[in-house]
Amino acid sequence: MLVLVGAVTLALLFLVFLIWATGHLRRMWQWGTLLFILGLGASAVGLCVYGEAVEEMEEFLPVLEKQRALQPPLGAEWEAGLEVLELFRYLGLFLGLGGLGAMLSSLVLFVLSWLRRRA
Repeated sequence: MLVLVGAVTLALLFLVFLIWATGHLRRMWQWGTLLFILGLGASAVGLCVYGEAVEEMEEFLPVLEKQRALQPPLGAEWEAGLEVLELFRYLGLFLGLGGLGAMLSSLVLFVLSWLRRRA
């Protein structure tokens, strides 16, 4: 699932680059649409990364607890594995919230564009 979402996001980024390179982004609502697409892709990737990290942590924590019961001082590789999972969890959360922020910014651009046309 993560690979599929990543591939779609890369395709959207390439489309954004092509639109930018040809100079078709002249109006505010076009920038809003572009920002919305990028925000949607970023939040989708972020939620997938977050979901995968939480799923892996649910599998990893019981094994970690058993290891702690058998051998109180944990090895560095166990602690590093847990830190990497936490890093991916926070990265996914950051991407997801950043994407939602980009989508909200695009809505502000849509409203500003609409108000400008009415004036």
